[in-house]
Amino acid sequence: MATEQEKAVQNTFDKTMDQINRFQKVFREEGLLAKAVADMGGNADFSAIQDAMSNLYDTLEDAHYDAFSGRSGASMHGEGNTMENTEEVKEAKTQELMDEVIVQIKRDCDMGDYTAIEELLQSCPEANLRGFLSDIGSPESSGRMNDYSEEVNDIKRLAGI
Repeated sequence: MATEQEKAVQNTFDKTMDQINRFQKVFREEGLLAKAVADMGGNADFSAIQDAMSNLYDTLEDAHYDAFSGRSGASMHGEGNTMENTEEVKEAKTQELMDEVIVQIKRDCDMGDYTAIEELLQSCPEANLRGFLSDIGSPESSGRMNDYSEEVNDIKRLAGI
């Protein structure tokens, strides 16, 4: 059971990380701010800002992990600091992060914004993308890719891509 102090620390990390996520959305390429800056004739390259926020987020994750797992005793993530517990915490953090990303992508899609999906897919190796497609009945294997081109174009248009 977490103490009030542990809950307060957890809450502070959670809120700070949520703020960084919101800032990253604001300063993403192809976002509304980037489009407005480009329309004004300004430089809409926010890659340095994205990199800085990503580094900050990673540092906060490490600090969060250290705050709870870097010492022995009760923590928000379990007892002790054994290698087994450390791996379990890392795995839980990874799953928790994936769940949060999925929820955010769903929210974005509900608002008609598909840029996050495309950005994530661009960072995936081609073999993984092809492996995701079903061999049976996939448009690529059956030569039906053109059947889906209008859908893909609609999604890209909605996403501003």
